[in-house]
Formats: sequence, structure tokens, C-alpha cells
Amino acid sequence: MTHSFEHSDRFSLNLYLLIIIVLSWPFQIAYFFLGETYKPILLVSMIMVAVGAYISGKYVFKDGFADADFDYSGNTTLMQSTMEIQ
Repeated sequence: MTHSFEHSDRFSLNLYLLIIIVLSWPFQIAYFFLGETYKPILLVSMIMVAVGAYISGKYVFKDGFADADFDYSGNTTLMQSTMEIQ
């Protein structure tokens, strides 16, 4: 099977999940031991999922989520088309 993007062969789901798990699960485990009063730590866990996605896209796979039409300069075609409509 051929891919239309040459960078798509560089992506590894196993590595991506490893990065996400390593960054987010410590906070979920800590919540289990700390209890109900530390509920905001679950929010930190979800933020770390986003941080892991950013790190893996920008620095590990270096594709910048090109298939998602996202670049790290903050410019997306969705934003540009929305601005053109207004």
C-alpha cells in the first residue's frame, strides 16, 4: 500500500501511545492514591495528553499533524477560510 504523504511511514501508533501514557498516567495514578480532594489533578492528566500529542507531532514524528491541516505557526486553512467569510 502506498501513501500519498512520505512522512506517514514515520508514524508509529505504539510510540505515540507510549508517549501519551508516560505523560498522563502518573497523574491518574496519583489521583487514585490522593483521593477525591485532588480532583483537579485529573485535569492535569488530560492536559498532558495534549502536551504529549504536541511533542510527538512536533519533535518525534516531525510531521506537524500535516494530515490534520495544522501547523505550529497558528495558521490553518480553516482559520483562513473563516476569516475570508467574515
